[in-house]
Amino acid sequence: MKKTIKIILVILSIFLGIVLVVFYRMEWIPTYETIFNEIEVTKTLDLKKVGEVANFDVDIPKKKGYTFSLDYLRNLEEHMKEREELEKNLKPGERMDNDMTLFYKALGRNNSYEITKEGAKIVLKLTITPLFELKDDYIYWNFEEFPASRYTKKSNKPFEITIDLSQTLSHSGRHSDIHDRKKYFGREKEMFHLLLPKGKYNIKVENLKDVPNIEKIITVLIIYIQKRKA
Repeated sequence: MKKTIKIILVILSIFLGIVLVVFYRMEWIPTYETIFNEIEVTKTLDLKKVGEVANFDVDIPKKKGYTFSLDYLRNLEEHMKEREELEKNLKPGERMDNDMTLFYKALGRNNSYEITKEGAKIVLKLTITPLFELKDDYIYWNFEEFPASRYTKKSNKPFEITIDLSQTLSHSGRHSDIHDRKKYFGREKEMFHLLLPKGKYNIKVENLKDVPNIEKIITVLIIYIQKRKA
C-alpha cells in the first residue's frame, strides 16, 4: 500500500512539474508577432570583415518591447541546386542532412536548452543611444540563455550589448514575413528583446569578428514590436 502511494506521489510530482514549466513558459517567455506597419527596420549587414556595419537613427512610435533579430537568407534557387548536388553525391545508405548545406552550416542548430551544432561565429556589438533625455532604466531579455533572462541597466549611458550568434539559444526557425519566400530561403535568429520608451534613437552595429565563410548567406538586422498573444 505504502509503495503504491509513493508511486502515485511521484507521478503527481512529475505532472505538477510539467504544468509549472508550461505555465512559466506561457507567462514569462513572450510569444511574438511581426508588425511592420508600426515599425519596420531592416538593415543588410556585410559581416565578412570586422568593423562598423550599420549606423542609423530610428523613431520609436510607442513604448513597447522590441525584438532585435538577425535574418539568415539564401537565394532559394541556389539553395535547392546545392541540395540536389549533395543528394547526387550521397553514398549508398546515406540520407540527406540539412546540416550539409551552406545555409545550415551558417545558421547552426539548438534544441533551446543547448547548442547542438554551432553556426558561423558571428559576434555583434549593438549600441543604442537615445537622442533625448531618457529617464527609464533599460529592461531587456538576453537569448544567449534559456529561458531568456530579464536584466536591467541604468539609463545614464547608451545601451550596449554583445551577442555571439553561434551561441544564442533562441532561433525561432520561422521565415520573416518581410522577405519573399519565392526568392529566399531563410530563418530568423532572435538576439534580444529591449523595452524602449517612445523617442528617437541612434543604433550602431559593429561586427567584432571576420566571417569569411558566410559570403553566400545574406544577413539582415530586423527590429520589430514584441507582442504577447492573448
